[in-house]
Amino acid sequence: MEYLNPSLKAKFEYQITNEEQGIAFSAFQKKYVRKKTLIKLLCFFVVALLFLQQVIIKPNYTMGWVFFAVSVAFFLFTWSNPRTIKKNLLAALKELEDDKYEFELTEEYFSIKTTFLYDEKSLDKQADEEINENNVNEENEEEDKSFKKIPPRVVFFNKEHVEMIETSDLFVIILQKQTIFTIPKRCMSEENQAAMKDIFSNNLQEDYVFQENK
Repeated sequence: MEYLNPSLKAKFEYQITNEEQGIAFSAFQKKYVRKKTLIKLLCFFVVALLFLQQVIIKPNYTMGWVFFAVSVAFFLFTWSNPRTIKKNLLAALKELEDDKYEFELTEEYFSIKTTFLYDEKSLDKQADEEINENNVNEENEEEDKSFKKIPPRVVFFNKEHVEMIETSDLFVIILQKQTIFTIPKRCMSEENQAAMKDIFSNNLQEDYVFQENK
């Protein structure tokens, strides 16, 4: 495939469903959260067992019951917290399902640009009506039609800590262990998928991993 920019190795538009966002975040949690969570759960479980043993031997040990209850409470909170975070995140992202994005990839960087936030015809019609009503000048008209534009996010492989989790259906790009970009394979040609795998794996090395979907 030929592009106007000869350095481009892949270019495509995509949308993300809330379900795909959930799969991507689960992959993120599995890589960065699950191990720490299991360690904390084990610690709280052991502590709870120790205090339970003491109160069984000495039922009137009031502080033992208190510490046992606290340990159980922390255990339950630690167990449920990742699920709560995921649920709240997906609820917040639900409104973004209609947004469209444009992805570009070269050997040195990738960029992601939001190409659709609102119905363009409706937005233009609304802008024209406001212009007629308020009799604004031509300069203000241009500002009104462009204020919702979002500049692309450009990420250079040699300047930011980039990681990739590939699943059977998604490419999940992670920046600084904080920002997640979900790229569905269903929106990509086989050629673009091959370019993604080749360039990201070459640049990221051990930071490129594959996870099976669950």
